[in-house]
Amino acid sequence: EERFSALGVAALMTQILGGLRPEIPDELPISLKSLIGECLSHVPDVRPTFAEIEHRLIRIICKLDERVTTVVGV
Repeated sequence: EERFSALGVAALMTQILGGLRPEIPDELPISLKSLIGECLSHVPDVRPTFAEIEHRLIRIICKLDERVTTVVGV
């Protein structure tokens, strides 16, 4: 995003520590928005493990694939 590219590394780190996070697009599936939000949490215990991220991404992809198959009829 533009607001991140204009910052130097030190300024960006300071802003992130102060709570700066990218906006999560509204058009994403709720399950993906939730996962991204948890990954960006300020509270380490809320952040999912890599195994949990992998598991949830696989579920999200499978669900999206089911929707595409239903719509396209493949």
